[in-house]
Amino acid sequence: MSAPSTYIAVPMRNLQALHHILSQHRRSVAMGLYALVSVSAFIVAHLLRFELAVPDAYVATLWKSVGLLVVARLLAFRLLNLSMGRWRHVGMHDVVRLVAGSTL
Repeated sequence: MSAPSTYIAVPMRNLQALHHILSQHRRSVAMGLYALVSVSAFIVAHLLRFELAVPDAYVATLWKSVGLLVVARLLAFRLLNLSMGRWRHVGMHDVVRLVAGSTL
């Protein structure tokens, strides 16, 4: 016996509503994802640096510098116009801007 189609339609409607909301706020979503990736990479870098056990003396500095990192990265990405755009046709000029924005 197959399930009624209403069980499939409700989640799809929710996904469509979510897609609509996110597409209206593309720039904010992109900036949030950039921030999340930057913070994740920063934390993973610290974990790798200290062999997965960050000393207590560095934990406070790590959390204090996360805020500065996010502000600096988002500002650099915004100033270098990396916040939005299509990545299908990326050229060397775009790669140079991306490297400049990522190496603060």
